[in-house]
Parts: sequence; structure tokens; C-alpha cells
Amino acid sequence: NEGLIAINKEPGIVVHPCANHYDGTIANALLFHFSKSNLQIKVRPVSRLDRDTSGVILFAKNPMVQDALTKQMKLGIFKKDYIGVVSGNIQEKKGTIALPIARKEGSTIERRISEDGVQAITHYQVLKTFAKCCLVRFRLETGRTHQIRVHCLGIHHPLVGDTLYFNNPTDLIQRQALHAKRIQLVDPLSGNLLSIIAPTPWDIKSLILNANG
Repeated sequence: NEGLIAINKEPGIVVHPCANHYDGTIANALLFHFSKSNLQIKVRPVSRLDRDTSGVILFAKNPMVQDALTKQMKLGIFKKDYIGVVSGNIQEKKGTIALPIARKEGSTIERRISEDGVQAITHYQVLKTFAKCCLVRFRLETGRTHQIRVHCLGIHHPLVGDTLYFNNPTDLIQRQALHAKRIQLVDPLSGNLLSIIAPTPWDIKSLILNANG
């Protein structure tokens, strides 16, 4: 709409240009889209996703909308829901993971659970249990780098396919089994409640179908 643009990001695409990815990113594509539409708009991220995480990602078209949504995040109005497939079966079918997260020493990418880290809170609910894994819904209360991935590892149920945090490759999926399913917010321009949903991608559907195989 006039204030927001939502994208259903495929896995394998970087959101912002960085040292090893100068082009071919979501930000590059947005700039091209704006230019082609004769719009003088900056890329203003509201939410972010890891390269191999799929799902809905949101950008604001002006600073007022971006600031309003940042405030909604702080107030808990802006909600982000993910689905993921984790290894093993979580005994507590519903709960909260509150483990502080810090950067891993010697790494610019990896994070770890640490008493010296920043507060990180993830709420979860097990949706379906399989032989060696389970499908889980996550809701982020905070937004730390790799939060769901590190929290899953912290409770000894890492995401299936997450080779950065779980050295157990599988042929069932070629990336971490994590998908940003829904963003819920109040549209700063209309005041309406918006719920933006990204369909579950084929590789996670395939993983679920073959989970008992």
C-alpha cells in the first residue's frame, strides 16, 4: 500500500548488500522496483531474515511509517510468527525460551547462549510431532540475530538442516527449516489491523511429508 511493501522472500537470497553479496539482494531488487516506478524511495527495513530463512519480510516506504512500526515492536503490537522443524521431540508442548544471546568469540556470524548476552525471548508451541522431529510455531518477543536458531540449539532441539548450529546434514532439506509465516501489525496510515501471511514453501512441506520416513 502507500506506506508498506511486503515480500515473500525465497531461501538463499540475502536481504542487504554485504561483503560477499554486493548485488542480487532484496534491497537491490527494491531499489530497481522503485526506480522503475519513478519513485524516489529509500529502502527502509522493518523486519529482517537470514539468507536461508524464507517468508514474509516488511519494508516501510517513508520514515514516519518506519518509526511507527518500530514503536509497535517495542510495545508488543507488531508480532512476528515463524514455523520451523526441529530435531527430536520437545516434551513441553508450549512454553517460552528466555536465554540471553551474545556473539560467539572469534566469529562475525555465529551467536551463542551466554549470561553476558542481551535478553532474548521466544515463545513456542509444538504443532505436530513426528518420529525424529516436530513442527513448531515460534513467536518472537525480541529480535536478536539468529534468535530462533540459537534458542532451539539452547534447548537441545536445533532446527533441521541448520548446518551452522547443528552438524547433522540431511537430504530432506538444503537449509535450516525455518519460515517467517506471518506478520501482524496496525497499519500506521489506516489504523487497520493487518495480518500478512506467507504460504509455507515447498521444501518445508516436503520435509513435513517425509518426516516419518
